[in-house]
Amino acid sequence: TGEMLAFSPELACKSPVHNNLIIVASTLGFTYIIGIPVFFFIVLRHGRSHKLMMSVSFSHKFGPLYTRFEPEWYWYELALIGRRLCFSVILVILWNYPLLQ
Repeated sequence: TGEMLAFSPELACKSPVHNNLIIVASTLGFTYIIGIPVFFFIVLRHGRSHKLMMSVSFSHKFGPLYTRFEPEWYWYELALIGRRLCFSVILVILWNYPLLQ
């Protein structure tokens, strides 16, 4: 027969449906993993450079990303997101090696 997906045995690996799912998953994964943190970094940097951090509307939208930190550490929440990302990537890589997790 051939290789099957562990979580969906009725779907054969390298089939057209599987290839389409890989494209969609890669696009969404890239957007989620890279795009969102980059977007937040750009927004926070823009807010800091234009002195918007203390405005009510900016604070309501993006305040949870920076209000816990000192003003010069406004970007630190993004560092924490990056740290969580690294842990997630390591767990995905080590999925088949439970002793190393």
